[in-house]
Amino acid sequence: MWSYLKLRVKAVFALAGVLCVLLSMFTVQDIAKLQITYSPPVKVEPLAAGVVFILLAIAWAVAPSLSVPLTWTAMFHVKGCGEGFAASFAHAVVQVRFGVIQDFAGPGSGDLVALPANDCFDDQCIHDTRSALGAFVNHMFPSKVHEVCDLAQKQIRATLQKDAHKDGRQARYEKGSTLYFDHPLGTNIRMAFVATTTVMEREGIRCQGEDVFAAVKGLHRLMNEHRLENLVLPLLGSGHGGLRAQVSLLCMLTAFAERLSEPSGRHIKLVRIVVFQRDNASRPDITRWQSRRLLAFAKKYCEPKG
Repeated sequence: MWSYLKLRVKAVFALAGVLCVLLSMFTVQDIAKLQITYSPPVKVEPLAAGVVFILLAIAWAVAPSLSVPLTWTAMFHVKGCGEGFAASFAHAVVQVRFGVIQDFAGPGSGDLVALPANDCFDDQCIHDTRSALGAFVNHMFPSKVHEVCDLAQKQIRATLQKDAHKDGRQARYEKGSTLYFDHPLGTNIRMAFVATTTVMEREGIRCQGEDVFAAVKGLHRLMNEHRLENLVLPLLGSGHGGLRAQVSLLCMLTAFAERLSEPSGRHIKLVRIVVFQRDNASRPDITRWQSRRLLAFAKKYCEPKG
């Protein structure tokens, strides 16, 4: 019975609204003979009730298209910040911003710029300007890309070589493994590569939700180790990795909500997730409305309650 009423409620609201509007303007003299006459002035009370019922019918019809199980009060925890949104998680603020990663990570900012790489950390990632990693490195080191590749290989030999496992002739590393560069090549930049995607033979580059969680865990561990406060990173795995942008953002927000609630890393103050948008005239990979709702969802359902 209740399910039936839920299906019919918008029609009931709409009908009640129309009847109230009509009753505010007309008088029924004989219902049997349908004698109805216009009787000015318009009655305010039934007119107002009619407008309310019609608005309720419209809201009920539109609500399914906004579907994420949220109360409207959850949206109030998400604040605007510049061209994006922000919400607090434990001791930190998580922002969702729109643009390109280069615009949010200027030299001297002190932020750690984290860039997703494949689990081989090969040079192809760095040279590919269609990826966030390649675009950032080629923008910040326009004539020194090969030197950055050499630095990456030195870092691998110094910190990750012992953890490598062979896949044919290639060495692979665990998802979430990181390479950290503190002021590389004399610049005032802090940068990290994090293993997020996998190069699959005959399938190309792939990323799954669990890889995003591993990448966030690795970055959280790196920030704890080096006592870093601020992090800037693009969506993980949503480019060449093939993961839907909305899924990537939801996984990232969920993972950060979990990690930031841990006792370790309480010095972390700010996490900025950059949703790719080429310019103001272009459509972002995730709409602002979707981004705000996903941030509100993570704040309401994924942040552990103290």
